[in-house]
Amino acid sequence: MKGDYRRAMLEYKIASQNTPRDPEPIYRLGLAALEAKDGKAAVGAFEKVLKLNENHEGGKAVFERHHQREVHGFAERQQL
Repeated sequence: MKGDYRRAMLEYKIASQNTPRDPEPIYRLGLAALEAKDGKAAVGAFEKVLKLNENHEGGKAVFERHHQREVHGFAERQQL
């Protein structure tokens, strides 16, 4: 079913449990979590990806983009 990101998250979680040293299912879990608007799960997934492989390009890029948005949002809220 297109757009069923919660289901995708579950499938990637199962896949990551079956291959715990492979960062790819965890990365995909993070992407699905972003689409599901679950920032906490997304950040946790990307942190785990980078612990498994600090050079994982997708994990680094998404984590840095998300972190920059959080920092920027925090700075804007402080100016209110």
